[in-house]
Amino acid sequence: MVVDVPWCVRGDFNIIMDPNEKLGGKPHRMYRTLEFQTCINNCGLIDIGYNGSNYTWCNNRRHGKRIWKRLDRIFVNDHWDQLFQRTSIRHLTRTEVVGNPMWILQSKLKALSKRLSQWSRYEIGDINEAVTNWEDKLQELKDIDIEDNSEKSREDVNMAHAQYIRWLSLQESILKQKSQIKWFEEGEKNTRHFHSILIEKRRRQQINRIKNSRGSWIKGDEKITRKAVMTIKCLERPHSKMKSRKQYLASALTAQQDQITSMTPSFRVAGK
Repeated sequence: MVVDVPWCVRGDFNIIMDPNEKLGGKPHRMYRTLEFQTCINNCGLIDIGYNGSNYTWCNNRRHGKRIWKRLDRIFVNDHWDQLFQRTSIRHLTRTEVVGNPMWILQSKLKALSKRLSQWSRYEIGDINEAVTNWEDKLQELKDIDIEDNSEKSREDVNMAHAQYIRWLSLQESILKQKSQIKWFEEGEKNTRHFHSILIEKRRRQQINRIKNSRGSWIKGDEKITRKAVMTIKCLERPHSKMKSRKQYLASALTAQQDQITSMTPSFRVAGK
């Protein structure tokens, strides 16, 4: 049986593959290893070797009856070796090798996972809830900015938008990690599922409508693009069709007041 995906097999196999992997006791007979070696070869697995002590197990007997063996090992196939070229194993130095260092590491990682989950829950909080809250807050500030049209309201919108993008990026990062885990567990169909979620999140950042100078909403990509281009071109013109300051003042003053403001003041008036 040959596996076409990265494959790693590890554990206490309770057998040695070479006479040098045993110290003490009766000499090892290779016929006891033949069946195990044949199985490993048929599976296309290789032993990645080790660093540290030569043995992983000891019977802890005394008076010349102590036996040492290398029973724990890791096998990988070619796909794993090409993908994870830095994979290595280290035999821990201990007074009594009991053959379970990997389970100690697993228990430590499990305890660490619980601590990290608690830290994330209390220090960061619910990321999905934060995204929803900042999305609502951003929309609320946008509505206020439309009414006030002040510098402070625009600053509030920019700050809220930055926070929304920050939490949205965290959410997308977690979804990508979950997507990779689901891909290994259930296949590629789950990747498409999570990608659809990311697309929905990005859709919320798109501009679906804008308000023109008359207060009417403009919808549709083509209309929004056309209006944006026209506005930019108008701003870039050296002589735009916008009214001059005098025209704005004239609309707010009567004809007599406008005439007075246009007159050159006399020295007597200027002295007063």
